[in-house]
Amino acid sequence: MQADLCSDCGTDNSQYGGTSHSSLSSPSRAPNTKWCTVPLDHFGFATNTTFKIKYLECDDYWDMGGGPIFFYTGNELLTHAAWSYVACANTSQWLRQSWNLCGPTNSPIDVEFLVQFLKSMYVRTAMVNYPYASDYVMPLPAEPVEIICQYLNESLTDKKLLEAIGKVILVFVNNQKECLNYTEGASYRFEHIIGWSFQACTEIITPMCATGVTDMFEPSPWSFAEHVELCHNMYDVYPRHDMARIEYGGARLEAASNIVFSNGLRDPWAAGGILKDINDSVKAVVLDDAAHHLDLMASNPADPPSVKMARHVHKDNIRKWINEFNNNCDNEREAL
Repeated sequence: MQADLCSDCGTDNSQYGGTSHSSLSSPSRAPNTKWCTVPLDHFGFATNTTFKIKYLECDDYWDMGGGPIFFYTGNELLTHAAWSYVACANTSQWLRQSWNLCGPTNSPIDVEFLVQFLKSMYVRTAMVNYPYASDYVMPLPAEPVEIICQYLNESLTDKKLLEAIGKVILVFVNNQKECLNYTEGASYRFEHIIGWSFQACTEIITPMCATGVTDMFEPSPWSFAEHVELCHNMYDVYPRHDMARIEYGGARLEAASNIVFSNGLRDPWAAGGILKDINDSVKAVVLDDAAHHLDLMASNPADPPSVKMARHVHKDNIRKWINEFNNNCDNEREAL
């Protein structure tokens, strides 16, 4: 196809001092095939890996005395190759078989459901990255992130990349035999998401976005207007933008008391957590090696030291609050 492009590149170059294509014969020789070496990632400097791009050189009709240069090497390489490849209609049937999907991805809506499922898969796996097998949210093995990363720890492209993601999906669905109903999107096997999504429409608005640059997802800007429309369509409610600040104080917690904010840094939600003490009564506990509220789960022999420490902090603070309350009650009774 590029050879045709090259031979037709002078459709009308008379305005540049050349000759119109209609008066020209076919090129006297085949275009030259050449290669140029370019960085694999030209937006960052984490690797020096390069690859070669082929281009065709045809200068039969070029005015070497000052004619314009037309240069075409192909489309921009997509950093997030998986997202674009999923959206390719030519891979629909192959994806259905390789990923054991219940149906093909024939329409843009199908593709959107599948992409939302994949995003949710990565986020939820990170959220419940526990050191032991757990069925919280959904059944997953111990250290699920470590398991899925073994399939994605090298540079992969095209079907090799999608085959690796297929192995990740098998881990996420616990090697189920039945087909994957990807049309559930982000709600896949997340029965209690209805309660959470209603709360996110009424009490706690959690803006989420992706830039496609600082994360592994497609660009997805946050839109409060779209969130309002979604909440109204789903629950016939209109969220209040500042409800969390009014109800709970937002970031102005200096006057609060008797709170311990604990956050595991393995948990993506920790990015919006309170990670520093606010005052003597509002404390922050940061767990370097824990996922989503692991310290509030039942104890397990695989619990890391930070989780055991956090539980002691919780118990000490609760005991302190109870004692303070009892002492205040005793003082009030004596005053009477």
